[in-house]
Amino acid sequence: MGSSPASDQKFENIVIDSTVLLASVMTPDGAAAAAIKKARENYTIVLSPETLQELKDKANSPKLDKFVSREDRIALCKEIENASKIVPITQRVQVCRDPNDDMFVETALSTGAKQILAYDNALLKVNGYEGIAVRDPNAFLQRERELDLSRAVFLEQKLEKKPAITFFQRVEQERREQIKATPELAPTQKQSPQQTREQESQRQLSVEVKAPAQAQEKPKQDLTFFQRMEQAQRDKSQALVPKPIQEKTREQDTGLEL
Repeated sequence: MGSSPASDQKFENIVIDSTVLLASVMTPDGAAAAAIKKARENYTIVLSPETLQELKDKANSPKLDKFVSREDRIALCKEIENASKIVPITQRVQVCRDPNDDMFVETALSTGAKQILAYDNALLKVNGYEGIAVRDPNAFLQRERELDLSRAVFLEQKLEKKPAITFFQRVEQERREQIKATPELAPTQKQSPQQTREQESQRQLSVEVKAPAQAQEKPKQDLTFFQRMEQAQRDKSQALVPKPIQEKTREQDTGLEL
């Protein structure tokens, strides 16, 4: 029993009609060959003993000698057998106009395959039976292109992650977010040297203006009761003395005491 590397993986199964398999070797650059290549990349090709035998019978037909050599046809059969999973048919149906085509539907049902790749019109007409999609190579390739695009978009979104940051970068980011949420925590904007000099000049001018006023306003000393009585007596005596005598008395007070 042949098996492919892909058969060990959990790929979807796909059934391929013998006509498509032979067309791939007859026209290596055609849609059938491209479809077989894509099917081997993304799916597990499944055959039943019946479908494999039909492939060998058609490959040995002399009618194909004018299209492709017998050796190439035999090599194709061996390659397909080795790259596929051979599974016995366990379900029998009669859905195709040609009873010989029922084996492909039965192979799909027995292996859980949801796609059949075919050129045969009898098979194409049962498209959708039991949820099985029957497509020709061109329709299959178009669907695969759409799936490849969807896979690429999904992979890009999955791999899109934020770049890793260091501990200090994370702390700084949290601090900025906290400041943004609480503006009063934001640091004061740094002043330019010119703004600093102007602010210092205004401060000095304010100090110079206030200084004379503060010098004139000398705080009064607290006097005792007797000092206040003496001060009042002195003021009363000076008020009774004529002005010339007051001036003479002040001159004597400023001189040396004999």
